[in-house]
Amino acid sequence: MILSAGRNQFHALSILVAMAWAFAPTSGVDAAEVNWSDVSLSALHGDHYQLSDNELTIFTIEWGADYSFGDHFFFIDNKYDEEHDYSAYAELLVRGSVNKNTSWNIQAGWLIDLLVAVRIEHAHPLGEDNQAYGIGTDWRVPGFRYFKVNAFTRRNDMVDDNSMLNLVWGVPFSIGGQSFLYDGFFDWVSGVSGQYATSFNLTSQLK
Repeated sequence: MILSAGRNQFHALSILVAMAWAFAPTSGVDAAEVNWSDVSLSALHGDHYQLSDNELTIFTIEWGADYSFGDHFFFIDNKYDEEHDYSAYAELLVRGSVNKNTSWNIQAGWLIDLLVAVRIEHAHPLGEDNQAYGIGTDWRVPGFRYFKVNAFTRRNDMVDDNSMLNLVWGVPFSIGGQSFLYDGFFDWVSGVSGQYATSFNLTSQLK
């Protein structure tokens, strides 16, 4: 076997968690109406990485859904390097809508909703667990299927706390009668003096 028993257990657990969440709308979320739900699997292989191993193969599970109370997004990257060592990184973002859960109707211009947001991050095998709490906003931007902005205070497990800004978007378009979606996210993370610099991550895909 390529993986040790412990890594196999974590890998299997990641798949079970994702699948359990995926089937939750029909079995475990009785009180919430599901407006839409989408699960995707992807595989990537690349080399010449400067900030990681030279060669990586990544299997990603993503699941997003919108409910009568708010929405959520979950993903996990299962990574294998050229030595077949396994690592993983996972995030879960859950947001509760002010408009959906109260009598308020927060809309102004392009702003269509205000949300309370909680984000959990986990890195394996580092054992790093971070939590982020903040405010989310949904915007009606012409040409976009969705555009979301979330601002967090991030409580880190292994370094000092910091701040994060998260943007999420989806742009639908058609070519030759075929429908496509260009979506992705942008994370900006503030630096901590003497520990690490301000950084950002831009990830997008064409579906």
